[in-house]
Amino acid sequence: MALYLPPHHTATRTLQNKVVVAVVVVVVKVVVVVVVVVVVVVVVVVVVVVVVVVVVVVVAAVVVVEVVVVVVVVVVVVVVVV
Repeated sequence: MALYLPPHHTATRTLQNKVVVAVVVVVVKVVVVVVVVVVVVVVVVVVVVVVVVVVVVVVAAVVVVEVVVVVVVVVVVVVVVV
């Protein structure tokens, strides 16, 4: 048996469907924006961490080179004086 729906009921159902679709579209857009923001924040954090690590490695390398130079100079001075 088919259920008879009066025309105004069908119009109400169509309006409800449109509202549901609009809400789903807004929710999907919000989710997409949140995901994009999270991805951008993660990328920025990773870039900052990589830059910090590179700076620390470069500074450490410079310090090691300076220490080696100082040791070589001290050894040369000691050998020349002795």
